[in-house]
Amino acid sequence: MVTRTINKLHFEDLDTIRFEELILAMVYRMIRWDKLDHFGKKGSDDGIDIKAVEKKKENVYYFQCKRYQKNTNAKIKDIIDEYLRKNTFISQFYIL
Repeated sequence: MVTRTINKLHFEDLDTIRFEELILAMVYRMIRWDKLDHFGKKGSDDGIDIKAVEKKKENVYYFQCKRYQKNTNAKIKDIIDEYLRKNTFISQFYIL
């Protein structure tokens, strides 16, 4: 049986963990990953909720899950600055 969603998804109603799990499920389906880790559940994630390593190419992707009703350039800059402060290794791809 095939189902489909016809109503708007209310991301603001999801708690933080469920939102990250939704993003993790989406990331899982993007590419064939060699390794996929979810750090966000543990609390202190240093600006990285999901780490994924692409199969064969060995590209490293970091995903940071945020859900704001309104976003500003300053808020985005703060998130990226925090990531850069807390991490010595910078991946090829950082998806916010």
